[in-house]
Amino acid sequence: MLLRSAFVILLATSVCASGSAWARQDPAAAAAATAAKKAGPQTIPPEKIRELPIVALPDTLADESFGLELKLPGGFALAPNLETMRAAARQDFELQEVPPGTQGKPRTQLWSYANDAGTGLVVWVNEVLLTPIASPDGLATKFNNERQAQGMTVNRIGEPMFFKARDAHVGFTFEREVSVQRGGIVERHELWGYVRASGREVFVLVSAPLQDFKARANEYLSMLATIQLREAAGSPIAVSAADVTKPKEAPGLGTPFTIGALALCAAVAYLLVKLMKTPAEAT
Repeated sequence: MLLRSAFVILLATSVCASGSAWARQDPAAAAAATAAKKAGPQTIPPEKIRELPIVALPDTLADESFGLELKLPGGFALAPNLETMRAAARQDFELQEVPPGTQGKPRTQLWSYANDAGTGLVVWVNEVLLTPIASPDGLATKFNNERQAQGMTVNRIGEPMFFKARDAHVGFTFEREVSVQRGGIVERHELWGYVRASGREVFVLVSAPLQDFKARANEYLSMLATIQLREAAGSPIAVSAADVTKPKEAPGLGTPFTIGALALCAAVAYLLVKLMKTPAEAT
Protein backbone atom coordinates (compact mmCIF):
# COMPACT_ATOMS: atom_id res chain seq x y z
CA MET A 1 0.00 0.00 0.00
CA LEU A 2 2.86 2.37 0.79
CA LEU A 3 4.34 1.91 -2.68
CA ARG A 4 0.97 2.36 -4.33
CA SER A 5 0.40 5.57 -2.38
CA ALA A 6 3.85 6.81 -3.37
CA PHE A 7 2.94 6.32 -7.01
CA VAL A 8 -0.22 8.39 -6.66
CA ILE A 9 1.67 11.17 -4.88
CA LEU A 10 4.19 11.19 -7.71
CA LEU A 11 1.47 11.35 -10.32
CA ALA A 12 -0.43 14.06 -8.47
CA THR A 13 2.58 16.36 -8.25
CA SER A 14 3.47 15.81 -11.92
CA VAL A 15 -0.05 16.48 -13.15
CA CYS A 16 -1.17 19.24 -10.81
CA ALA A 17 2.03 21.27 -11.21
CA SER A 18 0.79 22.15 -14.69
CA GLY A 19 -2.81 22.73 -13.58
CA SER A 20 -3.38 26.23 -14.90
CA ALA A 21 -1.27 25.89 -18.05
CA TRP A 22 -4.18 25.66 -20.47
CA ALA A 23 -5.77 28.85 -19.22
CA ARG A 24 -2.53 30.80 -19.56
CA GLN A 25 -1.31 29.45 -22.90
CA ASP A 26 1.22 31.76 -24.50
CA PRO A 27 -0.25 33.43 -27.64
CA ALA A 28 3.12 33.07 -29.38
CA ALA A 29 3.12 29.33 -28.67
CA ALA A 30 -0.42 29.04 -29.99
CA ALA A 31 0.60 30.86 -33.17
CA ALA A 32 3.58 28.55 -33.60
CA ALA A 33 1.34 25.52 -33.18
CA THR A 34 -1.04 26.84 -35.83
CA ALA A 35 1.84 27.45 -38.24
CA ALA A 36 3.20 23.96 -37.62
CA LYS A 37 -0.21 22.46 -38.30
CA LYS A 38 -0.46 24.30 -41.62
CA ALA A 39 3.04 23.17 -42.57
CA GLY A 40 2.02 19.51 -42.16
CA PRO A 41 3.85 16.57 -40.57
CA GLN A 42 7.62 16.72 -40.28
CA THR A 43 10.09 14.11 -41.47
CA ILE A 44 11.38 11.87 -38.69
CA PRO A 45 14.94 10.52 -38.90
CA PRO A 46 14.83 6.70 -38.68
CA GLU A 47 17.38 6.65 -35.87
CA LYS A 48 14.89 8.52 -33.68
CA ILE A 49 12.33 5.70 -33.95
CA ARG A 50 12.41 3.32 -31.00
CA GLU A 51 11.79 -0.33 -31.84
CA LEU A 52 9.49 -1.67 -29.14
CA PRO A 53 9.45 -5.32 -28.04
CA ILE A 54 6.48 -7.45 -29.07
CA VAL A 55 4.91 -9.24 -26.13
CA ALA A 56 1.47 -10.84 -25.92
CA LEU A 57 -0.54 -8.84 -23.39
CA PRO A 58 -3.65 -10.43 -21.86
CA ASP A 59 -5.94 -7.50 -21.10
CA THR A 60 -7.50 -4.74 -23.18
CA LEU A 61 -8.62 -1.19 -22.43
CA ALA A 62 -11.14 -0.08 -25.04
CA ASP A 63 -13.46 2.91 -25.21
CA GLU A 64 -15.33 3.11 -28.51
CA SER A 65 -16.69 6.59 -27.78
CA PHE A 66 -13.13 7.98 -27.80
CA GLY A 67 -11.82 5.62 -30.49
CA LEU A 68 -9.24 4.47 -27.95
CA GLU A 69 -7.84 0.98 -27.49
CA LEU A 70 -4.65 -0.50 -26.06
CA LYS A 71 -3.48 -3.76 -24.55
CA LEU A 72 -2.55 -4.00 -20.86
CA PRO A 73 -0.11 -6.22 -18.94
CA GLY A 74 -1.64 -8.83 -16.67
CA GLY A 75 -2.07 -8.44 -12.92
CA PHE A 76 -3.49 -4.90 -12.87
CA ALA A 77 -6.77 -3.93 -11.21
CA LEU A 78 -8.75 -0.73 -11.61
CA ALA A 79 -8.47 1.80 -8.81
CA PRO A 80 -11.41 1.89 -6.37
CA ASN A 81 -14.16 4.46 -6.80
CA LEU A 82 -13.01 5.19 -10.35
CA GLU A 83 -16.37 6.60 -11.45
CA THR A 84 -16.31 9.22 -8.69
CA MET A 85 -12.76 10.14 -9.69
CA ARG A 86 -13.78 10.44 -13.34
CA ALA A 87 -16.71 12.66 -12.46
CA ALA A 88 -14.39 15.06 -10.66
CA ALA A 89 -12.03 15.08 -13.65
CA ARG A 90 -14.85 15.79 -16.10
CA GLN A 91 -16.22 18.57 -13.91
CA ASP A 92 -12.88 20.38 -13.84
CA PHE A 93 -12.26 19.72 -17.53
CA GLU A 94 -15.59 21.25 -18.53
CA LEU A 95 -14.76 24.46 -16.67
CA GLN A 96 -11.77 25.13 -18.92
CA GLU A 97 -11.87 27.47 -21.90
CA VAL A 98 -12.22 25.53 -25.14
CA PRO A 99 -9.43 26.35 -27.64
CA PRO A 100 -10.63 28.34 -30.68
CA GLY A 101 -11.82 26.23 -33.58
CA THR A 102 -12.80 23.23 -31.45
CA GLN A 103 -15.84 21.45 -32.84
CA GLY A 104 -18.53 20.59 -30.29
CA LYS A 105 -17.96 20.10 -26.58
CA PRO A 106 -14.73 18.15 -25.87
CA ARG A 107 -14.56 15.37 -23.30
CA THR A 108 -11.90 13.72 -21.18
CA GLN A 109 -11.57 10.24 -19.69
CA LEU A 110 -9.20 8.70 -17.18
CA TRP A 111 -8.25 5.16 -16.16
CA SER A 112 -5.99 4.20 -13.25
CA TYR A 113 -4.69 0.73 -12.41
CA ALA A 114 -2.30 -0.78 -9.86
CA ASN A 115 -0.74 -4.18 -9.21
CA ASP A 116 0.47 -5.92 -6.07
CA ALA A 117 4.08 -4.87 -6.70
CA GLY A 118 3.13 -1.21 -6.24
CA THR A 119 3.26 -0.31 -9.93
CA GLY A 120 0.73 2.21 -11.16
CA LEU A 121 -0.61 2.51 -14.69
CA VAL A 122 -2.52 5.61 -15.79
CA VAL A 123 -4.18 6.27 -19.14
CA TRP A 124 -5.98 9.49 -19.91
CA VAL A 125 -7.39 10.76 -23.18
CA ASN A 126 -8.53 14.27 -24.12
CA GLU A 127 -10.86 14.98 -27.00
CA VAL A 128 -8.92 18.16 -27.68
CA LEU A 129 -5.21 19.04 -27.79
CA LEU A 130 -4.86 20.98 -24.55
CA THR A 131 -1.45 22.31 -25.52
CA PRO A 132 0.12 20.42 -28.43
CA ILE A 133 3.33 18.59 -27.58
CA ALA A 134 5.55 18.77 -30.64
CA SER A 135 8.31 16.23 -30.00
CA PRO A 136 9.60 13.53 -27.63
CA ASP A 137 12.09 16.07 -26.26
CA GLY A 138 9.22 18.43 -25.50
CA LEU A 139 7.36 15.73 -23.61
CA ALA A 140 10.41 14.78 -21.54
CA THR A 141 11.53 18.34 -20.87
CA LYS A 142 8.10 19.39 -19.64
CA PHE A 143 7.72 16.68 -17.01
CA ASN A 144 11.39 16.56 -16.01
CA ASN A 145 11.47 20.32 -15.42
CA GLU A 146 8.39 20.14 -13.23
CA ARG A 147 9.80 17.36 -11.05
CA GLN A 148 13.16 19.09 -10.70
CA ALA A 149 11.44 22.36 -9.79
CA GLN A 150 9.76 20.49 -6.95
CA GLY A 151 13.17 19.44 -5.66
CA MET A 152 12.86 15.79 -6.68
CA THR A 153 15.75 13.77 -8.03
CA VAL A 154 15.34 12.98 -11.74
CA ASN A 155 17.64 10.69 -13.74
CA ARG A 156 16.88 10.60 -17.46
CA ILE A 157 17.14 7.15 -19.00
CA GLY A 158 18.30 7.18 -22.61
CA GLU A 159 17.04 9.62 -25.21
CA PRO A 160 13.39 10.63 -25.78
CA MET A 161 12.22 8.81 -28.89
CA PHE A 162 9.40 8.34 -31.38
CA PHE A 163 7.61 4.99 -31.53
CA LYS A 164 5.18 3.38 -33.94
CA ALA A 165 1.68 2.89 -32.59
CA ARG A 166 -1.33 1.45 -34.43
CA ASP A 167 -3.13 2.97 -37.43
CA ALA A 168 0.18 4.30 -38.79
CA HIS A 169 0.51 6.78 -35.93
CA VAL A 170 3.80 7.73 -34.34
CA GLY A 171 3.96 8.58 -30.64
CA PHE A 172 6.52 10.09 -28.27
CA THR A 173 8.13 8.28 -25.35
CA PHE A 174 10.77 8.78 -22.68
CA GLU A 175 11.93 7.07 -19.48
CA ARG A 176 13.32 8.36 -16.22
CA GLU A 177 14.05 7.37 -12.63
CA VAL A 178 12.60 9.62 -9.93
CA SER A 179 12.55 10.07 -6.19
CA VAL A 180 9.36 10.40 -4.20
CA GLN A 181 10.90 12.82 -1.71
CA ARG A 182 12.73 16.10 -2.19
CA GLY A 183 16.40 15.40 -2.75
CA GLY A 184 15.88 11.70 -2.08
CA ILE A 185 17.32 8.70 -3.87
CA VAL A 186 15.54 7.46 -6.96
CA GLU A 187 12.96 4.82 -6.08
CA ARG A 188 10.75 4.52 -9.14
CA HIS A 189 11.13 4.03 -12.88
CA GLU A 190 8.69 5.88 -15.11
CA LEU A 191 7.76 5.16 -18.71
CA TRP A 192 5.75 7.83 -20.55
CA GLY A 193 3.94 7.49 -23.86
CA TYR A 194 1.97 10.09 -25.85
CA VAL A 195 -0.04 9.79 -29.07
CA ARG A 196 -2.18 12.41 -30.78
CA ALA A 197 -4.56 12.09 -33.72
CA SER A 198 -7.75 13.70 -34.99
CA GLY A 199 -7.33 16.59 -32.58
CA ARG A 200 -7.22 14.17 -29.62
CA GLU A 201 -4.39 13.09 -27.36
CA VAL A 202 -3.70 10.16 -25.05
CA PHE A 203 -1.08 9.88 -22.33
CA VAL A 204 0.11 6.57 -20.85
CA LEU A 205 2.24 6.50 -17.70
CA VAL A 206 3.78 3.49 -15.98
CA SER A 207 5.35 4.24 -12.60
CA ALA A 208 7.00 1.21 -11.04
CA PRO A 209 9.43 0.29 -8.28
CA LEU A 210 12.84 -0.16 -9.89
CA GLN A 211 12.88 -3.95 -9.59
CA ASP A 212 9.35 -4.41 -10.95
CA PHE A 213 10.11 -2.29 -14.00
CA LYS A 214 13.32 -4.19 -14.65
CA ALA A 215 11.49 -7.51 -14.46
CA ARG A 216 8.58 -6.45 -16.71
CA ALA A 217 10.07 -3.75 -18.94
CA ASN A 218 9.26 -5.57 -22.18
CA GLU A 219 5.58 -5.83 -21.22
CA TYR A 220 5.32 -2.15 -20.38
CA LEU A 221 7.14 -1.07 -23.54
CA SER A 222 5.07 -3.42 -25.70
CA MET A 223 1.91 -1.77 -24.39
CA LEU A 224 2.85 1.51 -26.11
CA ALA A 225 2.90 -0.13 -29.54
CA THR A 226 -0.75 -1.17 -29.08
CA ILE A 227 -2.10 2.36 -28.54
CA GLN A 228 -4.82 3.13 -31.06
CA LEU A 229 -6.66 6.42 -31.62
CA ARG A 230 -8.92 5.79 -34.58
CA GLU A 231 -9.27 8.63 -37.05
CA ALA A 232 -12.37 10.76 -37.40
CA ALA A 233 -13.46 11.32 -40.99
CA GLY A 234 -11.64 14.24 -42.58
CA SER A 235 -9.39 14.87 -39.56
CA PRO A 236 -5.65 15.15 -40.28
CA ILE A 237 -3.19 13.24 -38.11
CA ALA A 238 -0.28 15.00 -36.44
CA VAL A 239 2.51 12.53 -37.19
CA SER A 240 2.27 9.32 -39.23
CA ALA A 241 4.52 6.38 -39.94
CA ALA A 242 4.61 7.46 -43.59
CA ASP A 243 6.77 10.40 -42.49
CA VAL A 244 9.50 8.11 -41.15
CA THR A 245 12.03 8.48 -43.99
CA LYS A 246 15.63 9.44 -44.48
CA PRO A 247 16.40 12.84 -42.95
CA LYS A 248 15.84 15.78 -45.27
CA GLU A 249 15.62 19.51 -44.88
CA ALA A 250 12.42 20.42 -43.10
CA PRO A 251 11.28 22.78 -40.36
CA GLY A 252 12.00 21.62 -36.84
CA LEU A 253 9.48 19.59 -34.91
CA GLY A 254 8.65 22.63 -32.81
CA THR A 255 9.16 23.73 -29.27
CA PRO A 256 7.62 22.04 -26.24
CA PHE A 257 4.26 23.37 -25.06
CA THR A 258 2.86 23.31 -21.54
CA ILE A 259 0.44 20.44 -20.92
CA GLY A 260 -2.83 21.75 -19.50
CA ALA A 261 -3.76 19.11 -16.98
CA LEU A 262 -5.95 21.02 -14.51
CA ALA A 263 -8.79 18.69 -15.45
CA LEU A 264 -7.01 15.81 -13.70
CA CYS A 265 -5.97 17.43 -10.42
CA ALA A 266 -9.14 16.86 -8.44
CA ALA A 267 -9.38 13.29 -9.71
CA VAL A 268 -5.80 12.45 -8.74
CA ALA A 269 -6.17 14.03 -5.29
CA TYR A 270 -9.31 11.98 -4.72
CA LEU A 271 -7.53 8.80 -5.81
CA LEU A 272 -4.63 9.56 -3.47
CA VAL A 273 -6.90 9.61 -0.44
CA LYS A 274 -8.79 6.48 -1.49
CA LEU A 275 -5.72 4.40 -2.28
CA MET A 276 -4.26 5.16 1.12
CA LYS A 277 -7.37 3.72 2.76
CA THR A 278 -8.84 1.11 0.42
CA PRO A 279 -7.27 -1.96 -1.26
CA ALA A 280 -7.64 -2.00 -5.05
CA GLU A 281 -10.62 -4.06 -6.27
CA ALA A 282 -10.11 -6.62 -9.00
CA THR A 283 -12.02 -6.03 -12.21
